[in-house]
Amino acid sequence: MKKYIVLSLCVFLSITASASIHNAAGRSNGLLRFIAETEGVRDIALNIVMSKRCERYLPEASIDACQESVTRMLRTLDYDILLNPDSTPQLLHQDDPESFVFVSFKTQLKNLLNGEDTKAYLEMINMKLTRFMTGADPVPANLWTASVEFYGSAKLATTSLATLFQDTSTNKLHIAWLDRSRTRGNQFFAENKELLSRIIDTVNFIMDTSDSRYRELFYPPAIQGFINRNIYHFYVPSYLSMKLHEQGMSKAEALMGPLMLTLTYEFITSASDLRYVLNDPQKVSPQSRMDIFGGYAGGRLGVNREIQKFADVSAAFEKGTNEGVALLLK
Repeated sequence: MKKYIVLSLCVFLSITASASIHNAAGRSNGLLRFIAETEGVRDIALNIVMSKRCERYLPEASIDACQESVTRMLRTLDYDILLNPDSTPQLLHQDDPESFVFVSFKTQLKNLLNGEDTKAYLEMINMKLTRFMTGADPVPANLWTASVEFYGSAKLATTSLATLFQDTSTNKLHIAWLDRSRTRGNQFFAENKELLSRIIDTVNFIMDTSDSRYRELFYPPAIQGFINRNIYHFYVPSYLSMKLHEQGMSKAEALMGPLMLTLTYEFITSASDLRYVLNDPQKVSPQSRMDIFGGYAGGRLGVNREIQKFADVSAAFEKGTNEGVALLLK
């Protein structure tokens, strides 16, 4: 097994070196470009970079549990990037090197879009957004609260928000993946997909007019003031930790993999090249601190654990990355 790991790491590092030379993407999708360019060993590569952080930040007695959490999380993530015949990543827009056709939870996404109850759920959300846009409701409905009320379950609310709204950018990459991969479903699929696309357009309009409204719309009230507007930073880790706990991992173990994913994403994409694939920056920007906090808070919500105050997390990261991560692992 050790020989296999060493061989995988050697292959991974050689690919990483090549990718560093040719990587022209900016911060937002730098990690996606790396994943796309390492087809064939991408799961091994991602496992290695996150497992190295388990070793770096966890006590020896917890490293194996952290690495198992990472392995299970990658299976649960169920992600895909569409490739061209020459194995280069497909772009949604040819003039945008960051618009890879990417999806997470691809099986769950199709299952949800096939659901009659999803049609009712999306119609409910669309109605609440329309009432706010037309001035019928001066304050937007909180979609977390509305989702919990609709499903009668925080678990189902988390599943829908993480899966259906995994990319609320104008690219809507998960919907683009469905189109490009020619994914088809039952009698509800096409209508649900079209309605979801229109809802995301409306969300983008709200986002462009007011960041505070966007937070008020999408996040649980307790964390609205301390998180960026990219909701995948919050709901994806929330869904992942919830699913890992359902698979039998303790709450502490279920939190490890999603946190390592958040940290890996933020650390690697904090530079324009891949210098932080295996190493970590000594400090991270205020923007990254908010995204890290979003992933941390989302993961904790998924297993119903207490969340540290953002001010304390930010102050710890101001001292240094080691101090910040140590606080998140408490």
